[in-house]
Amino acid sequence: MLAVLLVAWAAQGDTWYPPKRFASHSANGRWRLVITPAGRQDDRPRGSLYRKGRLGSWRQVAQWPLVNSMSPLSSMVANDGTAVTFNRAGGMEGDGVVEIYRPDGTLVRTLGLLDLMEKEDLAELPHSTSSIWWSGKHHLDEDRRQLVLQVDAGNRIVELPVNLDTGEMLVPKRALFGRPQVTWTGRVVGTDDDIATLATKSCAPDYPRIARMVRVTGDVILEFAIDADGRAGEIAVLKPGLFGLTEAACDALSRWSFQPLRRDGQAVPALAQVKFSFSTTQP
Repeated sequence: MLAVLLVAWAAQGDTWYPPKRFASHSANGRWRLVITPAGRQDDRPRGSLYRKGRLGSWRQVAQWPLVNSMSPLSSMVANDGTAVTFNRAGGMEGDGVVEIYRPDGTLVRTLGLLDLMEKEDLAELPHSTSSIWWSGKHHLDEDRRQLVLQVDAGNRIVELPVNLDTGEMLVPKRALFGRPQVTWTGRVVGTDDDIATLATKSCAPDYPRIARMVRVTGDVILEFAIDADGRAGEIAVLKPGLFGLTEAACDALSRWSFQPLRRDGQAVPALAQVKFSFSTTQP
């Protein structure tokens, strides 16, 4: 059920509402960060930092334009006033999705998705028509002075610590999620002949994006005719797969070609079976 919901959600378009002013507070209650969207006179959203005085009133200590022109989706502020904003990832993977600011508004560092992960990982994240949805439940580790980013691929969550003072990643960049893999084996029906020895052109199926996102794995078994000229004929599905695996396997097989099977020196038609195994490997 979860897989079905994820697929339906991932395929839909974005629905955007006008950004609104919002605030976040530090855990010790001494700091408040207010994010104000860009207005008619401002081409960028603003961050305003307030500190609570002894009598409980708030005093503004800094205000600055944010680096990203889009209003952030969320923010947080540390117990010393260090501010962090989080943005959606659009079509350009290198765009900043995390910004860290000192209490005076000085930018510490902007982090993009490609600072956090390998490019191949992006395909494992939920997508809409124009956005990459990557954020989990980020949090601050005040004792260690760390921002702990949570990358959520729906079926797996990875936490990445960042130095709050420098913006430095505290773990080396690496592949975060499994890599899709498709292997195949086949034989001529009624014999031990491996069709790999007959294939003059073969290619593995593409792993459908939706199937990767919901981590669908399994085998697809197809039966097909090889005519006397070595061409693949009509394909019959003996074991189907979910979320486009069957279609991907059939599409790949339709592009294969073979040497004619010979018996007693004569080219003869044959019936063959091939099994495509779709799997993911963990990094």
